[in-house]
Parts: sequence; C-alpha cells; structure tokens
Amino acid sequence: MYEALLKNTPEYQKTAASLASPGPAALFGLPPAGRALLYAALQKDTSRILCVVTPGEAELWTTVLGTTAQPYTIQVERVTMTGSDPNRNLLIRVTDKRLLDATGGVVQGMSGSPIVQNGRLAAVLTHVLVNDPSRGYAIFATTMLEKADAVASSK
Repeated sequence: MYEALLKNTPEYQKTAASLASPGPAALFGLPPAGRALLYAALQKDTSRILCVVTPGEAELWTTVLGTTAQPYTIQVERVTMTGSDPNRNLLIRVTDKRLLDATGGVVQGMSGSPIVQNGRLAAVLTHVLVNDPSRGYAIFATTMLEKADAVASSK
C-alpha cells in the first residue's frame, strides 16, 4: 500500500526519470525516512545499484598503521552530481583526531579507500586538496562499479 502511494509522488517520478539514463545517481534532500523508502522502491523497480549519500558524518576506511583498515570519522561537506570532474562527487573533511594526528589528513596512498555512510558503501576517496590536506574528494561507489562493468564488458 505505501509503495503504491510513494510511486505517485513527484519525488519518486522525478528520481525514476533521472535513473532512466546511465551514470551516477544519488538521492539527497529528502528526510532520512523518506530517503530509505524511496531508495528501496527505486532500486527494486530499476534493478540498479543506487548510492544514497548525504552531507553529514561518514567513515573513511583506511590503513595507517599495520595491515588492517580502520574506520576514521569524516564529514561529507558537499555532494555534487553536476560537477565538471566526475571524480569529485563528494567533498570530504577528516574530523577524526586519530587520523589527523597520525597523518595530518588525506595522504598519498589513501586513494581508493572506501567511504561508508549509514552502514553502506557510499564512495571511494580519489584525492586530497593540495592546499588543505584535511579535505579531499571522492567518487560515488556506483560510478566506480559502472566504470568497472564497462571495462569488463569491453574485454
């Protein structure tokens, strides 16, 4: 019953239409409960992997000491779908004191580290802001999956 009502909302119609074309898709600007319902219905209807990313707290999983990745707290400051560089979907800031004390922020070798938000893979770190090592950019996980599928299909 709720799913049928949801599918008649302008938010569902607009987002479903944007998912008709290939490329990254992110849901933002909806309250958390609405986002979860919309996400579930759209993923089911489109058979696409969707990435729900919002500004706010997340975790950067990376290895600083030893051989085991650890979660470090970050803040997703901005989510961008329309930027000129597809490798800059997220602007992040390292807020975890342990990581800032150990490395000063994002350093060489962290590229490819996963970013998890609300228990789901959201993005992957791509690079640091040269003038501010506590900040960096990330690409949507869905974009990386789509690019990997395209490479695999071409072989």
